[in-house]
Amino acid sequence: ILLKFHAEHYSTNLMRLVVLGRQPLDELQSMVLASFSPAVNKSLSAPSFEPDPYKPEHLGKRLSVVPVKDSRTVEMAWLLPTMQDKYLTKPQGYLSHLLG
Repeated sequence: ILLKFHAEHYSTNLMRLVVLGRQPLDELQSMVLASFSPAVNKSLSAPSFEPDPYKPEHLGKRLSVVPVKDSRTVEMAWLLPTMQDKYLTKPQGYLSHLLG
């Protein structure tokens, strides 16, 4: 199953690599080429996450809960539209900054 998933979803055109090191650039490049040159570009298209996982009737709900223990943490999650095509402007960074 894992090999099938790898064959269907792993392609260099869908990957990015960031390298950080104290070595000279030529040495870093040599290390990267040695490690990653076997990776293959299969020209796969980026995955689509449509349709949205939540239906309209599941959105906009208020939920009241009674805690089972005394805790000072709050975890919230909500659905945002895909921002994959806006990754250069990092809109989620603005939201993160506003929420603290």
